[in-house]
Amino acid sequence: MKTKNNIYDNSKNIASILILVYNLIYLFINWSTIPQSIPTHYDLQGVVDNYGGKQSLLLIPIISLIIFCVISFLQKFPEISNTPIKLTVENKNRVYAVQNSMIITLKLITISIFFYISIMQTTLKQISSAFLPITIFLLLITFVYYLYKMNKAK
Repeated sequence: MKTKNNIYDNSKNIASILILVYNLIYLFINWSTIPQSIPTHYDLQGVVDNYGGKQSLLLIPIISLIIFCVISFLQKFPEISNTPIKLTVENKNRVYAVQNSMIITLKLITISIFFYISIMQTTLKQISSAFLPITIFLLLITFVYYLYKMNKAK
């Protein structure tokens, strides 16, 4: 069962694609200026605690693309996922529409997080100590918001 995206969901999908493409273009354009050794891991405060070769920068866009493709594929089959709402013939389309919107939003947040990490790595900067709390907050508030909407859709 395929759910129809609204304009906001389409905008979020387009934004995710643009971020993915921009990440690749950014790496391609700046590849010669990126040092051979770049940060590959950060501690909880955002301080670099491991370095690696700049080839490891290619992992982030590859992982982002895989996440994007897998989530986009799974979106086409909402019936295989679990929902916290008991589905009925009457509410199934509404619940799936809310679930689809949640997944698209989470996809955009995830792609944006990976992009931020990629930029911090290429510029050799520390990640803000607020990064982890903000990331957790964004993911949590997204889940809570869409679970609330899903509950209303039943």
